Amino acid sequence: MLLVLFILALASMLLIRVPVIYGIDEEGEVLLKKRVSPGDELISEYVHSVEKCPMKERFKVNHNLDILLKESWNCNFGAGIESSLPEGTTGSFENGYYKIKGINQQFNEIQFHPVAIAKQRLMVRNKTWDLYKEPFEGRTFTLKTGRMSLAEYLLK
Repeated sequence: MLLVLFILALASMLLIRVPVIYGIDEEGEVLLKKRVSPGDELISEYVHSVEKCPMKERFKVNHNLDILLKESWNCNFGAGIESSLPEGTTGSFENGYYKIKGINQQFNEIQFHPVAIAKQRLMVRNKTWDLYKEPFEGRTFTLKTGRMSLAEYLLK
């Protein structure tokens, strides 16, 4: 009887698929993973490489598990920083930032190449990763969403 229960539990773990966000490097190594639900927010914070000021981007996971850029918080209007509002968005100054809201740009994946100078951090739900530290620093990785079997999520 215990063997039957064990087999059923194992089969369930293989069949149940959970929504996750994960970062995978160019060699296929999973560097981060976290269960997500539609509506969950992702926050990326970093120091701009030229302007040397803090930047923030707020994303949301939609019901299809796509990643939507919702807001961009710009510290300045220098090199490589958006200075005009994309169509359909609004902008305002808040707490020293120029905040662009209502972006709704969809991504299937986002590439990162964190370096120490940028002090980049990624926050998902109650988890924060310091991307400027090991194992991320200097490694290009792709942030994706999808579904994994519960067993794969727990073991990988």
